[in-house]
Amino acid sequence: MRLFSATAVVCASLLAAVSFVHAQSPEVLAKRQCRSVHIRQDGHPAQAAALYNEVKARTSVPGTYFCAMNFDDGYIGFQEQSNGRKVIIFSIWDPVSHGDNPNSVPEEERTKLLKLGENARAGRFGGEGTGGQSFVDYPWEVGENMRFLVCIKKMGPFKEISGFYFNNKTNSWDLISKWKTHSSKKELSYSVGFVEDFMRNFESAKKARGAFFGPGFAYKDGKWFPSTGVTFTGDPTPSTNVMAEIQPNGSVLLQTGGETVMTDFKLFESRPLPQDVKPVPPGEDITRLVQEHTK
Repeated sequence: MRLFSATAVVCASLLAAVSFVHAQSPEVLAKRQCRSVHIRQDGHPAQAAALYNEVKARTSVPGTYFCAMNFDDGYIGFQEQSNGRKVIIFSIWDPVSHGDNPNSVPEEERTKLLKLGENARAGRFGGEGTGGQSFVDYPWEVGENMRFLVCIKKMGPFKEISGFYFNNKTNSWDLISKWKTHSSKKELSYSVGFVEDFMRNFESAKKARGAFFGPGFAYKDGKWFPSTGVTFTGDPTPSTNVMAEIQPNGSVLLQTGGETVMTDFKLFESRPLPQDVKPVPPGEDITRLVQEHTK
């Protein structure tokens, strides 16, 4: 799902949810699916060269997507698919909108795959806009700290966008894929994490799914900038069994579905992260990786 404004919070399920709002009653929607919930990272500089975030699943069921970062050009994160298969995902939208049919986009207006990481696979996608998508089979576990990095290299009217994840099995930063697309004035102007139920079969809404997000950083002009606050939002599904809760260590618990109970952190509210917590910025290995893929 494309996000056109830094102040508007949109996730990969938003257009689908909006269409169902018009087609079905609020009662049916709430029974059919969990409400997608999002956390926008506040305090990042505009036109960053890289984004970094950590996500740790607290509870998951088949049909769950934990998006680490939804940004101007795409999104990156990890899924438990409907068959229980666990994957890393990195997607980049086409630079010119042509609806939801990937085959209707002229070749010259498509996002181009430049490089595919080891054991990754890629293809075209539609249904939420169109673009290029890549996957890596990765048997992540609940409680595993998942780390993600997105870098942009500007080249005049074009740019390269690279997506990485930290492979806890091999203790290495691995490329998912690298894409070429049109440049813009915004670039990495925002970062939104979200939790989504994409099963939507009336049973899935009965099951909770949630994760801890953070710390999040943006890299610009040789410096890492930490998130200073978050904004809690949800899609149009009218469910109230959602929650966001800022943790003492500065991470944010985001959860939806099942017996989830909302805290005093209400939807569409912004809150600062704890000022007495100083998140440790990404290390020299990550900084070198960013520099290698942005210059």
